[in-house]
Amino acid sequence: MFKYQNQKTKKPDSIVTTLLAVLQAALVLIGIIGISVKFFDEQNGLLRQWFDYAISAKLSNLVVIGILIVAGVYLFNWWVKGSDQKHSAVGNILMYGMMAVGAYVLFNFLSN
Repeated sequence: MFKYQNQKTKKPDSIVTTLLAVLQAALVLIGIIGISVKFFDEQNGLLRQWFDYAISAKLSNLVVIGILIVAGVYLFNWWVKGSDQKHSAVGNILMYGMMAVGAYVLFNFLSN
């Protein structure tokens, strides 16, 4: 009958749960920023190194690298979307991986 009738029995999250969620989101954001800085750095970023290698590489090396990249993207897409389960763990694994990258970047930032 009423759309939000079961809301009376639900209780709000605790402070600890909310703080853990904020910490997780912060680690994910720090991980994204860290990857971006590492990738797009002007002097020795990964994009610059790949571009320099692509200019000096032979055509056969570029073809093999291109095939590996396409196969990797296809396999990643298959892994993420191939599961028919409603609650797949793939999203959690990717989030925890990004949190680990964020913790690594934060540790390196604080230790230097």
